[in-house]
Amino acid sequence: MNFARTLSTVASLVLLFGTLGFKPPQALDRAKLDGAEQEITSLVLAPNGRWVAAGCFDGKVCVWDVDKNKLIHTISAHDNVRTMAGTADGKILATGGGEGNVRLWEPETGRELKTFPGDREVSVLAGGR
Repeated sequence: MNFARTLSTVASLVLLFGTLGFKPPQALDRAKLDGAEQEITSLVLAPNGRWVAAGCFDGKVCVWDVDKNKLIHTISAHDNVRTMAGTADGKILATGGGEGNVRLWEPETGRELKTFPGDREVSVLAGGR
């Protein structure tokens, strides 16, 4: 799967929904980001537009600096990443995996903050404050 093409499609959708009051960073629509090696299962854009995270079927989370168009972290998060969500301030990224765990990360450093163990696949996470 071509991540740049996927990101371009997502950016187009974000621009479309900009009429609803969300103003995406201008850098997003011209970003060409490489690094995801497997099928992308979820995508999160930081509210401040500084980073984009892609969760992949192989369990990795790739985080890119949008302004620099640079991969800054590849995190081994789960057996496969099913869903992700970010906080409104962009300081915490939550990931959910097929093994049932939910993990909290600092997306700009790649540091794991906490793991909430579970025994069933996590399919939906919602962001918040």
